[in-house]
Amino acid sequence: MSLKKPPKYLTNIVTYFDILGFKKLIEQQPATEISRILNIFKASAEGDRKEERDFMRTYVNFSDLSVRGVVVSSADYLLAYPALLDYELESIAGIQCKLIEDEGIVISGGMAIGPLSFDGEFVFGQGLVDAYEMDKRPTVPRIGVSSEIANIAERNAQERDHKIALNLIAKDQDTEEFYVDYLRAALIERSDDNAFNLLQRHADLVTMALEKFASGSSVRPKYEWMRRYHNEFVHTYFTIFDELLLD
Repeated sequence: MSLKKPPKYLTNIVTYFDILGFKKLIEQQPATEISRILNIFKASAEGDRKEERDFMRTYVNFSDLSVRGVVVSSADYLLAYPALLDYELESIAGIQCKLIEDEGIVISGGMAIGPLSFDGEFVFGQGLVDAYEMDKRPTVPRIGVSSEIANIAERNAQERDHKIALNLIAKDQDTEEFYVDYLRAALIERSDDNAFNLLQRHADLVTMALEKFASGSSVRPKYEWMRRYHNEFVHTYFTIFDELLLD
């Protein structure tokens, strides 16, 4: 009988994310609908395994929580091979857009670089702690990006003229925290018509949430941030469609 290999830490890009308002979904939806949503969430989080077969990856899902990791030799690996960071940011943005557009589901979380151990049963490590803590700091529904990752994207843009990752990361001017710019990612990858459809769905979701959660609700600031993010994006990149701006 073979002995189980002892767990060890490997440096990973780690992304932790969960579904905003999952408690309310549990209260309002039958088990069949919750199961359907979680299956979609899991499939989205795991991405395209065929495209990702060249890398050691970790996917762990529990209820509405998901952990996604990809092994790198060190943070400097992303300076030599920037396409991997591009892919991770594009994938996370794609998950956000797909869930918003298809299901009206918003997720939040964090992305960091650090040690991660997964033995097929347990997942743990400072990389996961850092990603998790980034999700808990802001009161806004976004995937936070560590300053280390943002600095790598900046270096790749300045030193190698490789700007893909940098174009997928935005900075909150109030908190100076970085996050995945999922609407920008969608605009880069989609035709104008498809981008418009996503923005319309995004606008409708935010409008309905703001109508639902009155002033003083602990949930409302999350959607107020989404409204500001939405309007800033339209003002910057989609000025021909003023009707998409939210009051």
